[in-house]
Amino acid sequence: MRFAGKFGVLLGLVLACFSLGQSAAGAAELEMTAAELLQSCDAGDSAACDELGTRLHDGAGVRKNDKASTAMYQRACDGGNAIGCFNLGRRYAVGLGVKKDKQRAASLYARSCDGGNSWGCINLGNMVFVGDGVAVDKRRAAELYSRACDADDAKGCANLAYMYDTGDGIAADPAMANSLFAKACSGGLQSACNRSPTVAAAAPAPQCRTVRGTSDLGAVDRVLCLENDGQWRQREARRYQRLTRALGRVRQLKPNKRGQEGMNSRSLGSATMIARRRAKPS
Repeated sequence: MRFAGKFGVLLGLVLACFSLGQSAAGAAELEMTAAELLQSCDAGDSAACDELGTRLHDGAGVRKNDKASTAMYQRACDGGNAIGCFNLGRRYAVGLGVKKDKQRAASLYARSCDGGNSWGCINLGNMVFVGDGVAVDKRRAAELYSRACDADDAKGCANLAYMYDTGDGIAADPAMANSLFAKACSGGLQSACNRSPTVAAAAPAPQCRTVRGTSDLGAVDRVLCLENDGQWRQREARRYQRLTRALGRVRQLKPNKRGQEGMNSRSLGSATMIARRRAKPS
């Protein structure tokens, strides 16, 4: 899948670009009520500020409030929480609860990335790759994707692999692209598996079988393949079309002796037999 418009050069592998409400909460914050989160946030727990921002964004246990959510993310980011900076940056990127400001979003993504959040690296990489509100800088994009990949983020590996594969912004290196696609695949990104020759070569051939059936229109071959869940599913159906077309020609008859258009059941049966004798499977 590829993005439309100016995002058409990207793979469409980067889920971080479209995600809101990534949470920095640990087990303790997840067990807290909204009131407890606010109290903890006031006491300097930036993860609690971020979790409360996410709940306000989702309307989970509290009334949904985008402006209040933005304020909580701001407090989380000011407290040095990298995920809070990412969530705040995403809001400025789309104009949710604040006025859209791409440059502010880029700055917040940079803070998030520098704080160790790979999603911030990826989203900033996307922005500088296509010039989304900031200057195009594809070498910087490659560096940002590399930082995300080094943190074992499959999406960063896949986007960097795309750049090496196409030579878009950096020197093409098919071997490096293959290695990065394979890493992204092993990280759980299925779309990267389809781009890796190494993975494709190692993949076993699908187990399939052909089942033939018959009908008034002739034989139909159904190709069934065994999927990963253990179920046989149809991947292809091949119908012998010549018989269908032959019947279609026979049906186009002039009115019969009784003035009725078409054919009665007896003449239709005769026409079917004639068509079958004339048609051969293709």
